[in-house]
This record gives sequence, C-alpha cells and structure tokens, in this order.
Amino acid sequence: MAEVLEEHGTDRWNFSHLPEVVVFAESRDDVVAVMRFANEHSIPVTTRGAGVGYVGGCVPVKGGIALSVARMNAIVELAPEDGVVVTQPGVILLLGNCFWREVLEAALGPERMGEKGGCGGKRGGVGGLV
Repeated sequence: MAEVLEEHGTDRWNFSHLPEVVVFAESRDDVVAVMRFANEHSIPVTTRGAGVGYVGGCVPVKGGIALSVARMNAIVELAPEDGVVVTQPGVILLLGNCFWREVLEAALGPERMGEKGGCGGKRGGVGGLV
C-alpha cells in the first residue's frame, strides 16, 4: 500500500506529496462516483493519467484522493474518414514503436499525428496531453 501512495504522490522530477488514498477508476461511472463523494465531503481530488508528469500537475499537493485513470485505456471510436479518434484518458502514446501510436497513425495518417505540447519524454498519456 505504501508504494502505491508513493507512486501516486510524485512526478518525474522534484514534486511530491502523498495522497490519503488512491482510487483506480475503470469507467466514467467510477470517476463520477469518486467526484460526487469527494464533493459531498470536501475532499481534494487530483486526477492522474499515466503518471509520467514533469511539472507537478499529477501530484496531490493538498492530499486527499489521487484518482488514477490509467486503467481507462481503450480506444472508443476510430473514424478515419472524419479524422477522429476517441480514446479514454489512460491510453499511452509511446514515441517510436508503439501499438497505440500505430493504430492512430493508421486511422489518421502520420501527417495528422501532432500532439499538443510535450509527450512525457518517451511516453505520454492522452489524459496528460489534454
């Protein structure tokens, strides 16, 4: 348990603060339930995607709940004719040889595969790029 709290209380550089609890959401309904509970009880929530943050955004600086969406890692819809890919926030994009990246490039074409901002060094989660 301690290593789970530690893992969800730090980023890749200098920022760290442990949450009181880590919740692993597997669906939209899980996220809604956690957020509703936290709101009713005034508990801070820090959402965490792939957990490879470099600027402290995934660190629960006020404690509370670290809400991991890493298990929400499905591609929901591919519509190449429209240039649209809908994913859950835990989908990982790796630079180089990566299944997800290959799927997205096949659906959209490599010329349309631009991420906004950085991509977590050698890997980045869709949730962190939004």
